[in-house]
Amino acid sequence: MHTIFDYNTLIIKEHVRFLKLNNVYEIFSEQNQKLGDIKEETAGIVKFLKLTSLRKSLPFVIAYYNMSGQQLLKLKRAFTFFLSKINVYQNEQLVGYYKQRFRIKPTFEIYDKNDKLIANIKGNFIAWDFKIEDINGNIIGGINKKWAGLAKELFTSADNYVIRFHGKVDETTRRLIMSAAASLDMVYKEH
Repeated sequence: MHTIFDYNTLIIKEHVRFLKLNNVYEIFSEQNQKLGDIKEETAGIVKFLKLTSLRKSLPFVIAYYNMSGQQLLKLKRAFTFFLSKINVYQNEQLVGYYKQRFRIKPTFEIYDKNDKLIANIKGNFIAWDFKIEDINGNIIGGINKKWAGLAKELFTSADNYVIRFHGKVDETTRRLIMSAAASLDMVYKEH
């Protein structure tokens, strides 16, 4: 039986919501089979501060679930003024983390739990297309924002992403890349 982590192509669809206090996404296979959900679980006053100009700096918690409701991953970001660091957990154990870098184009470095750099996420100027490279510069994946139609693009912040893995990608790196789509959306697209 396949798990979400076994697929080489995943589609992440964000729900359209009015006065969105928490983001919700669905995970699909390339054949449009629903595989799970992603839910922002930010609580308390922080949830309501998302309606202010502080939105891009606020802490967040995002959890990935399979169709049985089992939590697969949890992402946590603390309050940030400028550059984000997002920790990724599985069963409350640190898997790795992303560190946003100051660059002209959107850039994150992916580290494993032992602080070893394992990959880079490099975006284009408008943060729609991201390539993921291993430490040798080989492309091992990509995350692409998909056009959702004029009305949805103009009047909502709900986005759709496609995650693709290229070649053989180890299990830890695969989990970290998969979890990056919601992180990138929260950091670059939630205005």
